[in-house]
Amino acid sequence: MNFLIIGAGTIGLTYSWLLSSLHDVTILVKPERRSMCEKGFHFDIQDFRNSTIKQFEYFPHITTSIGQGYDAILVMVNRLQLTSVLPALQRCKAPIVFMLNHWNIEEEVSKFLSHEQYLYGFPSQAGGGREDNKIQAVIFAEGTVLGESDGQMTSRLKKINDAFVQAGLTVEIKPDILSWLKVHYLQQSLSTGAIAKAGSYDDFASNLGAVKEMVYAFREGVAVCEASGIETKKIFPANMFRYPALLVAWVMKGMFNKPETIKMVKGHMKQGLPEWITGFYEVLADGEKLGVDMPIWKSYRAYVDNLFCTIHFPAAH
Repeated sequence: MNFLIIGAGTIGLTYSWLLSSLHDVTILVKPERRSMCEKGFHFDIQDFRNSTIKQFEYFPHITTSIGQGYDAILVMVNRLQLTSVLPALQRCKAPIVFMLNHWNIEEEVSKFLSHEQYLYGFPSQAGGGREDNKIQAVIFAEGTVLGESDGQMTSRLKKINDAFVQAGLTVEIKPDILSWLKVHYLQQSLSTGAIAKAGSYDDFASNLGAVKEMVYAFREGVAVCEASGIETKKIFPANMFRYPALLVAWVMKGMFNKPETIKMVKGHMKQGLPEWITGFYEVLADGEKLGVDMPIWKSYRAYVDNLFCTIHFPAAH
């Protein structure tokens, strides 16, 4: 297949490399970033699919405009930049797959595109961070998600799924992907408050009490999802948080201290904090609007407010 990826961040570039093993892949970049991207990227990848560590130079195909002739377009921009990207997608004929964190993505996308033009996914099989042209990434054995908003297995969904699998990705089709995306969004959004209160990721991950408090706050976020009409009992990880808080905290603490998790989260925090902070406020605002009691989530707000003042938010894409 011939893919266009919009978003030249860590995730977009990593998926570009993964898919290019079998498919034609082009990355859309801003004109002013073209010369920098054409110099290539130094990848340092820890690949848990085959327990290998790889270092190599990657030179993606680059374009500065959205043309025709693609079989699918993968949108992997920062969610704060999505609005500026959507108008340029209105005339695209290829299926558009939105693969990013966003609390109200259907509401935003449907303002510009018809439902026949797009579907959803999430690139959680890869994570990490970048500094200039240096990419540090983690590739997990599984985690890529795809789905239609109406839960149907369409021909375009099957085609994209097959192309991903052929390139070595592990895909899970979600029949209720919009609900799954909401629950998944809680994890990143909530991490902002918990880490800000602890002072650092290391201080948070090593403190069982802080992790347990986060468990209770996550339940508050789940309550917001349920108040929005989402059935969460069968959606991971919301269903896991129904177990005793101390037990869940022990499990989560172990996960937070895994080397691959540390590498992924710290890498993402280098450039992703504006997105995290936005998510924290979005969930809290919806909870307040829906009358959900969120004492712990609200207790994080002062710490997030302080963090907000120190972060540079990105310009439009």
